[in-house]
Amino acid sequence: MIESSRDPDLKGPPGRYAYRLNWEAEKKPHAGLAGFVVFATGYHPFWSEWLVMSCHLRDEPGVPPAKKQFPEATHELQIVALDPESVVYPDSAKKSKVKHLTPVDQIVQVVATDQEMIRIVELAATAIVSCNCSPDQDYRSWWKPAVENGLKHMRGKPCGGPPLSNCDVPGTLH
Repeated sequence: MIESSRDPDLKGPPGRYAYRLNWEAEKKPHAGLAGFVVFATGYHPFWSEWLVMSCHLRDEPGVPPAKKQFPEATHELQIVALDPESVVYPDSAKKSKVKHLTPVDQIVQVVATDQEMIRIVELAATAIVSCNCSPDQDYRSWWKPAVENGLKHMRGKPCGGPPLSNCDVPGTLH
C-alpha cells in the first residue's frame, strides 16, 4: 500500500501511477541515487506495487562491497515487486514497512554516471506506468538492452530502438 498526501509524480492510465521516493536524508550511508514506488495493475495477478531504484556500486565505509556482474560495472537498476503487506511512504523511509518479493524482478548493471542512472530510473518508472513495459521477471530479456540503449541515446550514439514516447514499439528507454 502506498500512503501519501501528495499527488503522484507520474500518472498513466487508470490504475497506474508512481511516486518519487524522497528518502535521501534518512538513509546514510547509502548508495541509492533515485527511486520510485510504482502502482501498476495488470502486470501480475497477485501484486501491483514495485520499487524502481538505482544505486552506484562504489565502495561505502561500513557496507560490504557490491556484487558486480562484471568488473567495470559502476551502477545498477533494480526493480523489485513488493509484498502486498508492505506500506510505503514516499516521503519517509523511517515510516515505511517495505518487504520485497524474491526473486528480484530486474537487476541491470551498467557503466554509467550518477546523473545518467537518475534519468534511467525515471524513464523506467515512466515505461511501467505509461507504456505497458512490464516490470515482471519474465521480461528480463527486454530490460537489459532497453537500459543499455537508453544510455547510448543519452550519449548521442545510435541506440537501435525507438524513443520511449512511442510506447507501442518498446525497445529502449529514452
